[in-house]
Amino acid sequence: MAKVWKITAHEVEHMGGGPPLKEYYLVAMSDQFAAMSALRKRPTLRDADLTVVGEASPDDVEWLDVKDGEIFCVMPIFMTARQKRTPKRKPQRRKSTRIKSR
Repeated sequence: MAKVWKITAHEVEHMGGGPPLKEYYLVAMSDQFAAMSALRKRPTLRDADLTVVGEASPDDVEWLDVKDGEIFCVMPIFMTARQKRTPKRKPQRRKSTRIKSR
């Protein structure tokens, strides 16, 4: 199996005007330069700042069944304390449509 590189990407400008995104990738290629070049081919990463964090151990990615040449985007799904949750809306009471009799 090829080496699996851990690479982070910071978007220089985030579409939609939000804060820049940080994305995490696992790239299975023996050459580190080839792994970076493969990510650069993605339109959304052409201008991103790419950083090789290191090499992932085979045990770390065994459950993904990684094959040579594959790229995995790893997405965090947790929220930190600094991120605000969307406030829950209180249910609104409906006005009665009952017709009052005289």
